[in-house]
This record gives sequence, structure tokens and C-alpha cells, in this order.
Amino acid sequence: MIGPVTRTRLRPFAGAVAVVALIIGVAVATVPGGGDASAAVGAVSRYVPVEPCRLTDTRDSAPVEADEQVDIVVAGACGAPADATAASLVITAVEPDGVGYLTVWPTGTDRPATSALNHRGGQTVANSQLVLLGGGAVSVFSLSRTDLVVDVM
Repeated sequence: MIGPVTRTRLRPFAGAVAVVALIIGVAVATVPGGGDASAAVGAVSRYVPVEPCRLTDTRDSAPVEADEQVDIVVAGACGAPADATAASLVITAVEPDGVGYLTVWPTGTDRPATSALNHRGGQTVANSQLVLLGGGAVSVFSLSRTDLVVDVM
């Protein structure tokens, strides 16, 4: 574990190298002189490690319906700072009813045309995402009915 650092440099020893780095935690933007970090272009963020924690699990309540969007608060939950601007999440579709996908994006912004996770009916599929937060939250859209599990990592 690297720990709470602001910069990490990864350098190959020689030749072409593929590097995979796992980021576990949340980012908190800091704006010189204060102000609203979410509106600041080029704001500097700091990394804050958090213990893995479950943000939501619809198996305990009701699944996400087909063509439904749910908003999940990240900032201030599970040890994430209240002013978090991004988070490392694991998004899981649990036994969806059919072929589909999940899309994840900052709450309050337009839904992108890209998926975070693709699945077949009956599969349980997880994917990690580094996601910007909108107002401290993320939105998740599901094409098909599925249980949804979201963990902050």
C-alpha cells in the first residue's frame, strides 16, 4: 500500500511495459484560497485512503428496475470525506434479468453514452471504476432489472 501521497511515479526498468495500478480511496479537491472545488477547473486533488465499504446493496431492499437511474451518495459515507470529488468504486450487477449494462457518472450531469459494466442475464459481474462525483454522489443507470452492489474502495 502506498498510503496517503499526492504523487506516485511509475517508471519501467527497460523497454515497453504495461502498468496496472489499483487506486483505493477517494480524491478531495483543494482550491487555493478556498471556494467551491467542484466548479474549479484545474483544482488540485489530494488522495484520501479509505477502508473498503459497501455503499449500497439492493439485495436488502428492491432491485433497480429496467431503464431506471439511482443516485448514490459517496461523500461523507463509509469514511469518505464530505468534500470528496472522486472515488474508486466497485460496481456489481447481481443476477440481472437479461442482457444489459450499467452506466455510472457524476450526479447532476448528463448520462454518458458509455457503459461501466456489461452483463448477460443471470450473471453476477463486477467492475472497478474511478468516478467523479457530482454534489458528492454518483448516478447509476441500468438497462435491465438487476440487483446492484456498490462498494467504495
